[in-house]
Amino acid sequence: MRHDRSGFTLVEMLVISPLVILLIGSFIYAIVAFTGQGMAERGKALLLNDVHAALDEIEDDVVLSGAFLATNNQTVSSPQGVNDNTQAFVSNTTANATLILNSFATTESPSSSTRSLVYLNIASIPNACANKTQAMTMNVVYFIKNNSLWRRTMMVANYASKDCPSQTIFQRPSCSPGVTGTLCETQDEQLLDGVPDGGFSITYYPSASSATPVTGTTSSDSAARQGALDAANSIKVTLTANGTAAGRDFTQSASGRYTRAGTLIKTATP
Repeated sequence: MRHDRSGFTLVEMLVISPLVILLIGSFIYAIVAFTGQGMAERGKALLLNDVHAALDEIEDDVVLSGAFLATNNQTVSSPQGVNDNTQAFVSNTTANATLILNSFATTESPSSSTRSLVYLNIASIPNACANKTQAMTMNVVYFIKNNSLWRRTMMVANYASKDCPSQTIFQRPSCSPGVTGTLCETQDEQLLDGVPDGGFSITYYPSASSATPVTGTTSSDSAARQGALDAANSIKVTLTANGTAAGRDFTQSASGRYTRAGTLIKTATP
């Protein structure tokens, strides 16, 4: 009696096996490549979201600021200065821009619709509080350090004793993470990582509708630079950041045009 044979012979297996292995390898490679691409796309989306979030915060500060500054207009106390010392920030930095704003202290978050300005209790001026003579100001600085974009809030010494009664100051002076001092009530805010040289740039304009930049904003002379910035009411900010995900490098960039809402106020809190 003759029996039918099932399965593959040794010769057939030797022929088919490489094809099966190749097919499985191709399938696995496709899965890995697809997964890696998905992770990279997700990383790119997250980085772009971080770029836009940083721009949104800059916009919030610019809209409520009194002036663009060439350098700090208040006494800088250590460790709030550049490199955590008493050295003032300057706006005409080279590799990346530095944005210095003369901002107002408020009773609530600047984004709150119920916020109000904090006013100074100036003993030499009669009824200074009742008349709301002078608003308390501070410096908000956006700067690049170790390829990251940081936001620092700079207040004068004893700022908490200078406000009018029954007012609560929302803002707090900040310093580099891990640095301690009287004016280090909170840490600087790290907004964006992976910022390369030239990744933070600012162009100043006289108005929101102007297409012609203000000249002289990068002058080495502080007074001349401040004079140019006094003529600026609007800025274009461009942010670029590099990232890596699943072994893939990528870059994301975005820009925004932001305009101050009020009149020019360079007054510093004494």
